[in-house]
Amino acid sequence: MIMSRLVLLGFVLALTSCHSIENFPTASDVKMGANVPDEKCKEISKVTGRSSSKKSDEEATLNDLKKEASLKGANYVQIMQKSSLGTEVTGIAFRCP
Repeated sequence: MIMSRLVLLGFVLALTSCHSIENFPTASDVKMGANVPDEKCKEISKVTGRSSSKKSDEEATLNDLKKEASLKGANYVQIMQKSSLGTEVTGIAFRCP
């Protein structure tokens, strides 16, 4: 019984030691623009940034967009649409080399 637990523990340790951890960018690492990124970039998903304020706060909205993109591993967002009030912005998140 003890031997089987040791073997299992060794197997688990071997598997976890081979696993690499991907470093995700921070929100401050995310670049934004209206242009389509380089063809080497990989599209990740659609992202949306929102302002929690009732009044227009474009900076907070863009920061929220960058935060969502970074949590998905993106480092570039192609801006697709901004709301007329500036409380919501949507884009496509990309991971670029």
